Amino acid sequence: MIRGSGVSVDCTIPSSDPVDIVTVAAQAVNGDADAGIAKGFFDQVWAVFDLDGRDGQVRRACDLAADNGVHAALSNPCFDVWLIWHFADFSRPGCPASGGSSSTDRYVRQHCPSYGKGKHNRWNQIVWLTADAMAHARQRGVCREGGASAVLQADPSSGVCALIEAADRCHTKLEPRLV
Repeated sequence: MIRGSGVSVDCTIPSSDPVDIVTVAAQAVNGDADAGIAKGFFDQVWAVFDLDGRDGQVRRACDLAADNGVHAALSNPCFDVWLIWHFADFSRPGCPASGGSSSTDRYVRQHCPSYGKGKHNRWNQIVWLTADAMAHARQRGVCREGGASAVLQADPSSGVCALIEAADRCHTKLEPRLV
């Protein structure tokens, strides 16, 4: 049995505003006495959000992330692109959900019947397809981290693959301990 992957995921969602998301992430980087988090406690902190027509907010969020040492995993135009890449090489500009979120839900449910936007999803049903999603992103050259300008220029694109690569690097550099 291997103990301790070295990767901790905390999904704290104060709102859907990218600036709010990065503000919470910056507190984790800079320390938060109220939450008992010391500055420098985490090796890396990531904020995950999407463009979703909020160019100004996204630019402010990316600037705030850069100023505070937060990694930004930004999807353009929407997070749904990352989900679709688990099943197909989606390359059309615009959000697959542009016809409403129900169109993305229907598409993903064709491959993962229990999926529903905004509900507690069982990601273990698609995690085995992550390598496919990564390959689709890399093939298109749209696996990007960070700055708004790079991601805003590529539609579709997603920084989620950069986040997964970072987690994988963190995990593989640790020596497993046998229990």
